[in-house]
Amino acid sequence: DWCNMYPRTQEIATTGPISACFHYMLDLQLLSGFALIAGNNADATKYLDLHRKLLEPFHTHFYNKSVGGYVDGTQTVNLLPLFGRYVPDDVQSTVETNLIEDIVKTHKMHLTTGAVGTRYILPVLTQLGRPDIAIALANQSSFPSWGNWITKGATSLWENWSGVADETHPPAPTHDHIFLGSHGSWLYEVGLGIKPKLPGFETVIIRPPLAYFKNETIADACRESEGQMLLSLEGAEGSYESLRGSISVTWSQQKPDANHTVFRLSVDLPPSTNASVYLPQRVTCTMTDGVAVFPPAENVTIYEGNNLIWINNYFHWPGSPGITSGGQLGTENAIVFEAGSGYYEFEVREVY
Repeated sequence: DWCNMYPRTQEIATTGPISACFHYMLDLQLLSGFALIAGNNADATKYLDLHRKLLEPFHTHFYNKSVGGYVDGTQTVNLLPLFGRYVPDDVQSTVETNLIEDIVKTHKMHLTTGAVGTRYILPVLTQLGRPDIAIALANQSSFPSWGNWITKGATSLWENWSGVADETHPPAPTHDHIFLGSHGSWLYEVGLGIKPKLPGFETVIIRPPLAYFKNETIADACRESEGQMLLSLEGAEGSYESLRGSISVTWSQQKPDANHTVFRLSVDLPPSTNASVYLPQRVTCTMTDGVAVFPPAENVTIYEGNNLIWINNYFHWPGSPGITSGGQLGTENAIVFEAGSGYYEFEVREVY
């Protein structure tokens, strides 16, 4: 994990073997998928079978019960198996909890990852239902962070977090290096909320970060925010130039008063493009006697323009032009609508 926040000798000893094994297993999954697409079912089965045979020895060899995680319990070595979904169910919550505590409490909302782990930290936190922590890391400005580079005058991606020779990188580092800049795709896919669902962006997923919370994680986020907005980011605006044209998204969250919350999402889809649009069911919370309290589900309504499309936990027929259906997403903080090409203005209204 080149250029992480630990001395070079420790980095090589702790992250080298698990990184090599993890990426070999990840490559086997990718090769199996490639073979399946190419119609070579025999190779697809061969690579997938080999991957599955490695899952148990991978966990047995690298899991360290004394730290409740892998190897020495640092961020990168826990991120890798979590990203690959290689962690057995019986220790999944332990590994998740220890990773989050290491980021939030031990390192006071800072990453310690290098060239390998930085690629996975924001996607894994989102995958675990903690987009709030991912956004806090992306927004961090004290050392080590991307924002800290900016405070030092950086206009490019640096090779290490300090930008100078130190124990993580004894020779002078370059100031033009990509591998700590791997958060770029996450900013588009989660921070803004644009992600392909089918090749060529024929169908896209529009899913702003609030819609990535899970029901079992959103209460933790409420407690940590002390009953304020669940995300420290007030909104985002941007676009992606796809093969079919520009896909534009703007989202914002507001709390006009103590009893009302509004989340707004504007989406512009080019011709021949469909989208699954994910809207958050919960935007804010309050704390009462140490317990997270959310608005009752029946107090959440969703409009598209002037048209009511969601009320009392159901899609409100006939909805709005271009919106064909809507439904809740199981255990996650999301209501999903299917939309065709065009311009939409969604508004989620909460009443306490």
